[in-house]
Amino acid sequence: MTDWIEHTTDTCPVDPATLVEVLPRATIMMEAAKAGVFGPRWRRGGKSSITHYRIITPAKPPEPEMTKPEPDFINLRLECLKLAGKAVHVSDPDDWTEFADALLHYVLNGSVDKA
Repeated sequence: MTDWIEHTTDTCPVDPATLVEVLPRATIMMEAAKAGVFGPRWRRGGKSSITHYRIITPAKPPEPEMTKPEPDFINLRLECLKLAGKAVHVSDPDDWTEFADALLHYVLNGSVDKA
């Protein structure tokens, strides 16, 4: 448990899911609940407004974002072959491989070698 913190603003100073203990202005009785429960009592000036608070349990930190998986290059190459087959009719299998490789190079690098 932390020390009491003076509340000097008109807004909730912590995450609404944080468990806090508060001291209202007009009473010496402490109350404990999630910070969001106190709603308008965080505004200063009223009889039941909060003058001090302390954090009992911080809110759970947000889950880390999932990273994008690496591309599946085998499936990407197969998809490029399908696109190449629809675009051009090639009778020699070596031409298919060369065309698919050039298309894959374009997909991965954004351009085709001019050489």
